[in-house]
Amino acid sequence: MTAVPNPYPDPPQHPTTFADAQKVSPLDLARRVGDVLRWLGDTISLPTDVPPGDPRRVQRLGLELEHLATVRALHHYLGRSTAHRVHAAVISGATAEQVTLATGLSLTEVTAIWTTWSDGQRKLERDLPHLPQHTAAYDYVADVLAAGCTTKAASDAPEDGGAQREHDDLNRTVDTPSQQKSTASHRRPSRS
Repeated sequence: MTAVPNPYPDPPQHPTTFADAQKVSPLDLARRVGDVLRWLGDTISLPTDVPPGDPRRVQRLGLELEHLATVRALHHYLGRSTAHRVHAAVISGATAEQVTLATGLSLTEVTAIWTTWSDGQRKLERDLPHLPQHTAAYDYVADVLAAGCTTKAASDAPEDGGAQREHDDLNRTVDTPSQQKSTASHRRPSRS
């Protein structure tokens, strides 16, 4: 059995730059980001009015840079994998709506992310013809996302040309989540 080379040999113990943090495996990045006690550490007892430049803040500089670099590297890694995960979900049967709900992104954003990725994949397959060709899968996902755009546009089109929706939007007030919670906690029980 051939040993698979480790893509993350000798990662830095305390990366304080994005470049160094990218040398750490994504799983280790996630573990490091999740180590909340390490990041918070002595800040729990640090008064909030300690000014910038105070020695108590300055002594945390290395740790703060490490946290920033680690979070950013993990974010970068996860962002790169989004398009592939969209692709895998759609070829597994997900609808465009399910993908938008799973990602929290609009269909336009999902389509842009996936299209950029799939264009790169198609180019790679053209440039390296010995690789497996997945043109049919790319076309299928493109069709599903395009159908979602068409369905969304059709369902959003108001029968009255938009006049009622415009009127409703002007007269509607939206409570923020904290306002909704506040309102809910101040309701009196109804008497039957």
